[in-house]
Amino acid sequence: MTSIKAHVVIGALPFESHLTPMRTIAQHLVPLGYQVTFITAGNFRQSIGAIGATCFVPAGWYDVSENGVHIKIVEGASKMPPSTGPVPAVNIMASRWFADAIPLQFEAIQEILASSLAENPSRPVVLLLESSFLASLPFVLNAPGLRPKGVISVGNVPILDINPDTPPPSSGLQPDPSPEGRARNEALNKTWLESSAILRTELNTILRGLGAKEIDQYRQNAVLNLSTLFLQLCPPSLEFHRSNAPPTLRFTGGLPRPKHQSHNPSELPGWWSEVVNKGNNRIVAVSQGTIVNGPESLIIPTLEALKDQDSILVVVALGKRGASLPAEYSIPSNARVADWIPFDALLPLSDVFVTNGGYGSFQNALANGVPLVIAPPRFADKRDIAARVQWSGTGVNLGTGTPTVEALKDAVLEVFNSGKYKERALEVKKEIESYDSMAIITGAIDEVANS
Repeated sequence: MTSIKAHVVIGALPFESHLTPMRTIAQHLVPLGYQVTFITAGNFRQSIGAIGATCFVPAGWYDVSENGVHIKIVEGASKMPPSTGPVPAVNIMASRWFADAIPLQFEAIQEILASSLAENPSRPVVLLLESSFLASLPFVLNAPGLRPKGVISVGNVPILDINPDTPPPSSGLQPDPSPEGRARNEALNKTWLESSAILRTELNTILRGLGAKEIDQYRQNAVLNLSTLFLQLCPPSLEFHRSNAPPTLRFTGGLPRPKHQSHNPSELPGWWSEVVNKGNNRIVAVSQGTIVNGPESLIIPTLEALKDQDSILVVVALGKRGASLPAEYSIPSNARVADWIPFDALLPLSDVFVTNGGYGSFQNALANGVPLVIAPPRFADKRDIAARVQWSGTGVNLGTGTPTVEALKDAVLEVFNSGKYKERALEVKKEIESYDSMAIITGAIDEVANS
């Protein structure tokens, strides 16, 4: 008997960095015959429809925008007492926003399940939710209502659990397997859990309201340990080792990527031929992502740091359509600046990537064998990603989101002058290429659908 392809319900928070990897997965699932329904904000409807998936917008998310949510989170953090604990105020506010979204996400999934069941009662439905899309929790904690065949959580950020083998999130620290290191972790993790206890209380109130069981562990531990499967979008060498990792944790090696990709010339700046035909020049790519992207923190200091390096061409991607540097800033002669450049076009031609630490760009750089210089602000998971760059030996971690011109210059030149970072990046690239990420993802979906 031929098994029926699952109806895959994908959930992504309405942020470009969270949505893009899930959209990439969806783009590969649709041609394989899976029905795909994507849950996210209304402004992504056209982008989702373009790949042949259905976009379901939960009530309240029709007008949600990335900038609007970010402003709300930052404003809320500014009204909190100054943080003296390990959890940044902005992370507390972000966690509250993630948790507050659970009821509308859960209701959206219930509507989709009811519609799918009415359309084809024999077709299994599998949830494929990014790990910050916390509607996974009421399902794994037995909330009443219609149920999918299973919940697959997708790690499109670092694994941010509380674990005796690792320091807590946002610490920026490296793992230390020694007895002293584990004692350090125990003390820091205890402080973290105490500082974030109010978030667990608030989350349990939401779960009780949906009729689900409460959790007695940190929320990301629950997502990691209770999901039917957990797929981490990286190879093992880019994630801290955990001796107690659940057997349901699997690594995909990264995101599925097309073997050959051409870019519309209209997507690329007019000077792009200078990058393609770089000759003996070395390309330093610079970007600050889509949210924390003020050019004064990293982009302008990098331009200043490298302006006298005649053999370096600095290529800046500002991260948003229509973005520009301040009019009063004079762009150095060895720099080229564009509002938006596809990373799939830029990174294969780059020799070093200077970034503030987005997870997708971190993975994309190493998929192309490009070492990094990373300058993480104390925001979201940036310090966690920087710690993994340092731990994996794939780049230089500057340890701050506002590095000096001198520190940036020294870091870029260190990467160029010491071959160890490039060598390590190429080793990771080879490791990534050893994975068939789409086969792993579809295999997981089919396994859950036919369980």
